[in-house]
Amino acid sequence: MAQLLHDNQELILSRYGRYLDQIDSFQLADAPIRHLIMTEARVVLDEMKESMSGHFSRTNRHGVLVERRITTLPGSEVIHPTDSLVAAGKLIRSVTETMAACLAQLPDSARVTADFTVLLNETTFAHILATSQAYANQRLEEIRLANEEERLRISRELHDRVGNTLSLALRQIETAQEITPPGGGARQVLRQAQQQVSEAMETTRHVLAGLRLQSPKESLKAALDSQIGQLAQHEVRTEVTVNGDESWLSDDLRGEVFLIVNEAVRNALTHSDPDHLFVSIEILPRELRATIEDDGSGFDTGPPPGDGNVFAGTGLRSMQERAQLVGARLRIHSQRRYGTRLDLIVPLPPADLVRS
Repeated sequence: MAQLLHDNQELILSRYGRYLDQIDSFQLADAPIRHLIMTEARVVLDEMKESMSGHFSRTNRHGVLVERRITTLPGSEVIHPTDSLVAAGKLIRSVTETMAACLAQLPDSARVTADFTVLLNETTFAHILATSQAYANQRLEEIRLANEEERLRISRELHDRVGNTLSLALRQIETAQEITPPGGGARQVLRQAQQQVSEAMETTRHVLAGLRLQSPKESLKAALDSQIGQLAQHEVRTEVTVNGDESWLSDDLRGEVFLIVNEAVRNALTHSDPDHLFVSIEILPRELRATIEDDGSGFDTGPPPGDGNVFAGTGLRSMQERAQLVGARLRIHSQRRYGTRLDLIVPLPPADLVRS
């Protein structure tokens, strides 16, 4: 079946290109985006052929998609999920129409066609998922940069306008005190005004300090990259992405998240012998989502026989306990020979409470 798909691949892509021409979309009409979409169609077909040949079973598809950065085109927008979904539908139609007659001639054609259709949908929608994640990640990064720029703009305005005006007012009050004769109520009024302006200046300095939040001494990405470099026993292809604004995390929560993710990374590199390791952290206004995924040996997540406890032995129990301490949810999925995936969801307090 893999050979049949190979023999018909150019016909499929030609038909796919004609279907894309019929879509009314500014983005899909853009030449670089169109080239990217056609390239990804080839990737989908190649993955299907590898799967049918038995060469794609151990490789983590999510990891492969991240590694290829399938939706990232330097200097341009990533593909909008709506356009990605529409294009994927056209690809499925192109493959189905082209391959239908060929599959019908094979022995046990009904079963073969069903298996082929399942594989086509699984492979295509894995790419759609990666496209949507890339789009969301880019938007999170844009939000982070916009928030940072706005904080700096407001801090400049406060410093240059409000701060300087208050400083000038304070100096004028001090001058007025020097030339005001002692006695009477004028000195008392000036002292009260001086105190109030001084308090206003202190409040302004406090607000400026909150707006000009210092970046953490070591960001989550930098810390994780450092740990991976120290722990990797052999050449492991790694990808660590952190999207969103880390100022939305308190120092304590950032530390707990790092310890949980770092333990998952340590487990993967120490026990699973992976070829690929991928860490993704998304910081949203109300929650943090982290995914750690590898294509290593995996393990059984059920209770092991005998006295041994794989959860305790590999630090998974510690991760569960830390997750509970911060009110987070932790889900672990693993299968022997097919790697491990860990998902962490941490609720976040409002940003103003973090900064206070």
